[in-house]
Amino acid sequence: MSLRKSKIPAELKPLLPRGGRNCVPLYFADQDLWLFADPSGLIRRDGELTRWEWHEVQQIGWDRDTDTLSVSWPDPGKAPLLLKNPDSAMLKAFGDYARIYLQKSQIYTQFSTLPSGTKVRIAVRAKADGSRFSEVVAFGALAPGDLSALSSLESQVRDMAGLPA
Repeated sequence: MSLRKSKIPAELKPLLPRGGRNCVPLYFADQDLWLFADPSGLIRRDGELTRWEWHEVQQIGWDRDTDTLSVSWPDPGKAPLLLKNPDSAMLKAFGDYARIYLQKSQIYTQFSTLPSGTKVRIAVRAKADGSRFSEVVAFGALAPGDLSALSSLESQVRDMAGLPA
């Protein structure tokens, strides 16, 4: 896989980590917007620079039918970032590297159903500095009887990943 460094405009390189040397770009001409997959995080440039470390990103998806790239977050209540019409020549390299970087932040994930029927995702994630933390996402309302089960599930996941319970 090539990092396709030559596609990053010279005026953006000073704004990027290490001058953009490890950034894989993706351009959205309709919006004059750039996304960069960098080992340290996902970077958005559209007039201003916004950066998310990989542990702050849940998933990056591509919908070929609508020509839309989506970035979803661990908080299911936070609307996904939806970007249309990326430069198709840059899409594969960006997707390949973004997937690698994102997967490095996801140590372990377990899906479960609580006594009330609410589904949850419990994950152990890694930050760029190597520290690890657990992340609990509920896909619905929690009932009072769910809290004990959820605490037990999180402790099990943390233990499996070598974190204190």
